[in-house]
Amino acid sequence: MGQKDIQKLLEINKIISQLKKIHGWNFSFKVDHGNYETALVFNHEIGNHRVPSSLDVIDNWKTIKYPEEVKCPDLLCLQLRAIIEYEENTGRRLPGARLAMKGHGFSGDIPNKRDTNRNQLYSKNFRLFQVWQDEGINREQLEQFLIKSVAL
Repeated sequence: MGQKDIQKLLEINKIISQLKKIHGWNFSFKVDHGNYETALVFNHEIGNHRVPSSLDVIDNWKTIKYPEEVKCPDLLCLQLRAIIEYEENTGRRLPGARLAMKGHGFSGDIPNKRDTNRNQLYSKNFRLFQVWQDEGINREQLEQFLIKSVAL
């Protein structure tokens, strides 16, 4: 994860903090700084997830085998069961996500296989909100996502 990405995650988290003060909410999101702070181990067969110990992820990442898979969301709130992903663009826009070589394409593109798998794992146990680099952070949409997450 690059420094620019972390800056965007911190910017999103700052907006969340402002919204928490306005609405009087009491929850917090963990930000993934690249040290597996938000790591989750998903089980494909059972359909559940677990929070690994920090040593489990860092020392034994390679020992986690199918049906389990480790994912690190960009922002995670276990209390709300909510995940926020910042989707970086691939460079200049290409005519279809499958032609993009790295990154997540652009908003509205068909997600690549890796992102589809990740989104399916997340959606089984969490609410997912995606912020696309080319669209920027939409404060109103983020606020609506949080309002619905708090209500559940």
